[in-house]
Amino acid sequence: MFSLFTSVCVLSLTLSNVIMAATASDDLQFTKASNSFATDLYQKTIEGKNGNVIISPLSIQSALTLAMFGATGSTRQEMLTSLKYPADYTNQAISQNFETFTEKVKSTNGLKIANKVYVMKKYSVKKSFNDVAMKSFASEAQSLDFAENVQSAATINGWVEDHTNNKIKDLVKPDTLDSDTRMVLVNAIYFKGFWEHQFKPSQTFKAPFYLNDQDTANVDFMKIKEHFKYGMFEDLDATAIDLPYKDSDISMLIILPNSRTGLPALEQKLNTIDLASLTQKMYKQEVRVELPKFKVEFEINLNEPLEKMGMERMFSNAAEFNDLLEENDPLKVSAVVHKAFIEVNEEGAEAAAATGVQAVFLSAFIGPSTKFIANHPFLFYLRDNESKILFLGRTETI
Repeated sequence: MFSLFTSVCVLSLTLSNVIMAATASDDLQFTKASNSFATDLYQKTIEGKNGNVIISPLSIQSALTLAMFGATGSTRQEMLTSLKYPADYTNQAISQNFETFTEKVKSTNGLKIANKVYVMKKYSVKKSFNDVAMKSFASEAQSLDFAENVQSAATINGWVEDHTNNKIKDLVKPDTLDSDTRMVLVNAIYFKGFWEHQFKPSQTFKAPFYLNDQDTANVDFMKIKEHFKYGMFEDLDATAIDLPYKDSDISMLIILPNSRTGLPALEQKLNTIDLASLTQKMYKQEVRVELPKFKVEFEINLNEPLEKMGMERMFSNAAEFNDLLEENDPLKVSAVVHKAFIEVNEEGAEAAAATGVQAVFLSAFIGPSTKFIANHPFLFYLRDNESKILFLGRTETI
C-alpha cells in the first residue's frame, strides 16, 4: 500500500495602485516556528468550512518566506510575525535553515520539494533575492510575458504537473495573470511512500464510517495488527497512532477523537499540541489498526486566512517589496493560491509489487491487543522525524 501527498502554493505579485510622489537559529527553533504557523494557518483555513481538508503548511511557508526576502519595512515585519519567526530572526538565519532543510529533503526517500520564480519579461530580479532563492530554496527564475496569460498559465501549470507527478492540474487560471503581473512564486511538494508495515489488500473489508452520531457511509477499511507507536491523551479526549513509511524519516500521525463528533473540539485544541512532546509520550505496542482508504483534494485562496493571521499589508497598495526587482515598480501580492492532494489506497502496480514481497498475513486477529479503529472523522499529519509538519488535514467523509 502506498500514500500520495501533493501540494502546491502559488503567490502572485502585481503592480500596486500607488501614485508615485516626488541572528543564529537551530533546527528546533525552526521546527517550532513552522509548526506554530501550521496550526494557526489550519485553524484559520477551516473557519466556517465543513468537509475534508488538506494543506501543506510547509509549502505555503516556503512560498511566503521566499517572498519575505523581497519585502522591507512594515511588510516584512508583518510577514515575519505571522510566519511565527522570532522577532530577532535575520534573513541570514532563515535562509540557512531553509538551505539545511532543502539539503535534507534530497536524501529523504519519496519526498520532493521544488520552487520556481517567474518574472515578467524585461524585468530583472535583484541579485540579493536571486542569490537566496537559488542557494536556500534551489529556485530558478524564468521570464514570462504575463500579458500572454493563457500561454503563461500553461507554462506554470506544466511545471506544477511535472513536479507533482500530474496530481495537481490547472492551478493557475489565465484570468489571474495580466500585464500588471510582475512575479509569480511557486512551491510544489510531492510525497509518495510505502508503509513500513504493509496492509494486505486481501484483508480489506467493508464497514460503516460514522459521519456523525446517526449517519454512516459504507467504505473500504484496511486492517493490520502490528507494533506501532500509540498513545492515549486524556487532555485531547483522543488516541493517536504513528504509521511509519518504509526507508523514510516520514510518518503519518493520526489523531482520533474518542467521540464520533469530537473532531471540532480536537481542532480547537490544535495550538496546544506540541507534536514532538506528543510523540515522545507514545510507545510501541501491538495495535490492531483499522483505517479507511481515502482521497482528499483541497484548493483554497489563502488571502483571507493570511490576512486574519496578520499579513494584511502585503495585499494592499502600501506593500513594500523593494528588494524583489531591479525596477522600481510598486508591488503587492494579488493572490496566494494553494492546492493539496492526498491519496491513501491499495491500487496500482506499485502497490501490487510492494505487497508481493511481504510475508503471509494471518487472516485472524488473535489474542489481546490495543485497538485503533478509525471509523469516524479524524485528524492526520504527515511529519518528519523532527516532528516538522509537512501536511495537515482532516477526514470527515469518505
